Amino acid sequence: MNISKNGIALIQSFEGLRLQIYNDTAGLETIGIGHLLTQADKDNGTYDNGISVDDALSLLRSDLSHVENYLNGLSISFTQNEYDACCSLAFNIGTANFDSSSVKRCMLAGDIQGAGDAFLLWDKDHVNGQLVVVQGLLNRRIKEQQLFLS
Repeated sequence: MNISKNGIALIQSFEGLRLQIYNDTAGLETIGIGHLLTQADKDNGTYDNGISVDDALSLLRSDLSHVENYLNGLSISFTQNEYDACCSLAFNIGTANFDSSSVKRCMLAGDIQGAGDAFLLWDKDHVNGQLVVVQGLLNRRIKEQQLFLS
């Protein structure tokens, strides 16, 4: 299975598109549509001059291929909307976090409503050393949940 154009649009709506290096909300160097720079990228100055829109979309597709391979390796039969929502979540929180998530556990148990509800558990981030609800993450989780359950 592959993420649909609708799923990519959802991710881009929250990640945005930046053609120059910037720090994301966690302070990590990022470019394009949520592409985290690797140490090699930084050492080589790979993106110091910025990128094109096409480059940003290529980076997103490459980043999503890892997420898709992970999700496709699970013993879960997804609908397209479930898959797109899970791609967005796993792209944002990482596949390791998704692997230990209630979303995955509920899906494996066949509890679709429980899995949808579990999206909302991923609305927090560390701010000044405290784990707090971040409105942007909550907004993203609500949209992912709505897509997942539709």
